[in-house]
Amino acid sequence: MRKTLLLLSIILMISQCHQKTEFYPIEETRVMMDTFIQIVIYDQQRPEQELRHIIDLAFDRIEQIDRITNSYVDSSLISYINQNADKTPVNIDSVLEQILNISLKISEISSGAFDVTTGVIKEMWAFSSDNPTIPDSMQIKEKLKLVNFRALKLDHHQ
Repeated sequence: MRKTLLLLSIILMISQCHQKTEFYPIEETRVMMDTFIQIVIYDQQRPEQELRHIIDLAFDRIEQIDRITNSYVDSSLISYINQNADKTPVNIDSVLEQILNISLKISEISSGAFDVTTGVIKEMWAFSSDNPTIPDSMQIKEKLKLVNFRALKLDHHQ
């Protein structure tokens, strides 16, 4: 009986020491990369202004990645690659190299179910134009010959 009371007393003390703390989220949603992106931070230690700054930095990074990888923008690095890589090697920056390395790993793991080189097929529908089109099966068959993540070679520079 004494052991039970002692144990109960210890449990009560521990439960009193542990105060339940509530986290209030700091969040923001923006439309980027043709979708809604929401960032939520739960943190009790930092002031709200600092958390909002962290969210702004995250959105800045997403915007940077979008500028590089948006195939609907002619000035993006990925558009340049798509227009030139079949003719000559193309220099890329370290951000895009990291993205492509991860993409290639996912392509390998998924046995090609995810293939980073399918952009050539997506472009056939001209989704970003005022007049999207449906390509015929022969056009698709011809372009499918260009889809092969294993043909994407990255020359790693230090």
